[in-house]
Parts: sequence; structure tokens; C-alpha cells
Amino acid sequence: MVKERRGTIRAFIYAPANFRGGQKQGQAGIIDLSTAGLRMTSAHKLPVGAAIELDFILPNHIPVKISGT
Repeated sequence: MVKERRGTIRAFIYAPANFRGGQKQGQAGIIDLSTAGLRMTSAHKLPVGAAIELDFILPNHIPVKISGT
């Protein structure tokens, strides 16, 4: 974990995810996670500010379903 100027601690993880939104759906990867948000990668291009839903499982086997922009 890394403490940054953002004021939150970020955990660098990799968790495969499924997303829906921006008139698309597909697979993505969660590459870092914090209490303020996350960073994901995907081969699909999504519009900036697109509302999406993500489903993924944390490394400790907890399922997560979130939505946001």
C-alpha cells in the first residue's frame, strides 16, 4: 500500500472484473483500490465520465458490486 498526497491509502491489486456502462459491457482489470475509488484497465474504450457498474472479487474472496462515474 502507498500513501499519497490524495490523502487515502491505495492498495495495488489485480482483480478481474466485469463492467456494464457507456453503452458497452465487457471485461476489465482492477489494478488499484482505495476508499476514494479505483483504477481499472480494459480493452474497451469508455467515454470520460461514463456511468458504469463493476462486479469483481477481492483477493480475500469478498465479492464486490459497485457503480460510479
